Amino acid sequence: MFTHYCSIIPDGPSHVQFVLLGMKEASKPEQHVFYDRLGRSVYVPRNDMGRTSHPWFDDGYAKALWDFRNDSLLLGDDNRTLYVRDVDRSGHNTLLNTWHAISSLESEYHVPKAKQYFPWNDQLRVECSKLDKRVRHGIKFNNCAFLRTQGRVQRLCTGDSLFDQPYELTFDVAYDSRLVGQAIAFLRDVTESEHSAQNLCRMFATPLLEPYKHLSYVLYGDGGNGKGILLGALSQSFPDLAKPVDAQKILGGRRGQGGFSSDQEANKLIGTLWVFDEDADTVTVEQMTALKKISTGDTISSRKIQQDSVDVKPRCTFVLATNNPVIT
Repeated sequence: MFTHYCSIIPDGPSHVQFVLLGMKEASKPEQHVFYDRLGRSVYVPRNDMGRTSHPWFDDGYAKALWDFRNDSLLLGDDNRTLYVRDVDRSGHNTLLNTWHAISSLESEYHVPKAKQYFPWNDQLRVECSKLDKRVRHGIKFNNCAFLRTQGRVQRLCTGDSLFDQPYELTFDVAYDSRLVGQAIAFLRDVTESEHSAQNLCRMFATPLLEPYKHLSYVLYGDGGNGKGILLGALSQSFPDLAKPVDAQKILGGRRGQGGFSSDQEANKLIGTLWVFDEDADTVTVEQMTALKKISTGDTISSRKIQQDSVDVKPRCTFVLATNNPVIT
């Protein structure tokens, strides 16, 4: 039996405890409210005190509670950022071991603007803080994990208490030093110098292992040298964590002044580890401020159609692939 005591917070949502404990797998078709990430039909308690039954709050928040109840909504190791388990969109409804940071419950769970109540975010942070688990900002394999802790990247082995925690990026394979050596040799083949090869190798680990957010990458060279193939393979391997963007839009247009299209494009930064433009135009001096904000994780504006603008702190690594001079 699931048990949990929900805190009451100032201006917080009501009936949280009642709904959290009353949710269950639906046993009858008429009880169905939504399907969860495993394809199970879920029943959510309704307010039956009036003439007609209606939800206590939007079903998007109920989905967040269900994820919390099933260890699919956790805090990160900063004790502030909320993480949601990635969804298997192959149709197999597998419980994945990869996670993504979210900007808000409203955006992640598609809560309509008219039904949004932002104290829900504080409520779930409070509830998640009571759990022992934290999503670690690192990389995990079957036999070891890499995590920046105590000022340096450490390799953690099975049996370590930190190894047993969930990680933002998890591979269901063993770490193999021989394969790593082959990958490094390949990167040396497609770059002009050892310095460039090291930077390209570093690009893959930057969003999870850099000491602080400050880097973006430029892949520069003639057409047909493999930049697009490399980034395409990254996107295919991590479709939810590596996404293509339009650099001109996200950097505010030619004059760097931003606007609605820039705010829309900024949505792609949420919950990703890498964003890239595989055919970027020249970056102008006017666009450097926007590029610096994305590189360092400063607050930028993000907006979806028919929704208010929200502040976002980018956590992803920005990659520009181009045949043109990069900065003018």
